Amino acid sequence: YQINFADGSYELVKNRFTEKHRSYSLDFVGQTFINDLNAEEFTFLNCTLFSGAKFNNSVHLRGAKFNDDAYFDSAFFISVANFISANFNVDSYFDSAIFYSSSNFISVKMNGVTYFSDTNFIGFANFSNTIFSGNTYYRNSRFGAEGAADFPHTTFEGFVDFSFIKFNSDVDFRNFK
Repeated sequence: YQINFADGSYELVKNRFTEKHRSYSLDFVGQTFINDLNAEEFTFLNCTLFSGAKFNNSVHLRGAKFNDDAYFDSAFFISVANFISANFNVDSYFDSAIFYSSSNFISVKMNGVTYFSDTNFIGFANFSNTIFSGNTYYRNSRFGAEGAADFPHTTFEGFVDFSFIKFNSDVDFRNFK
């Protein structure tokens, strides 16, 4: 079984990580994406691994559905990252990722535990209208070296950890819950 993206084809591979995940995972660990990644409205059925991936151009995951854990930990987003209206049904890992340009998590549903710990948002970070249903961790993250951070109308239903965070520019928490 193959899935084709703008910069090539990749196979589903047998999971080699933990017994928690289903029998097959989509493995992009350490992969470099030279062109845009376009997977709008795509449904990722099993664990998706983008750990350490480098996205040289735009990432378009508008309306994507992640039905198992999604790993973007230690990923490099060089250009715009659009997760607008995406749905993360289980846990999501963005810890230690670097967003060099705009990161758009507008109207996203994070239904599991969400990790943004030690993440660097150099460009504008937009979390407007996002719902975090599980615990959320932003511990030690940095925002706004070149842009602001927006959290208006964002809902945190579980515990949220903003400890040791650094905001270098404007932050909007209007109508934050």
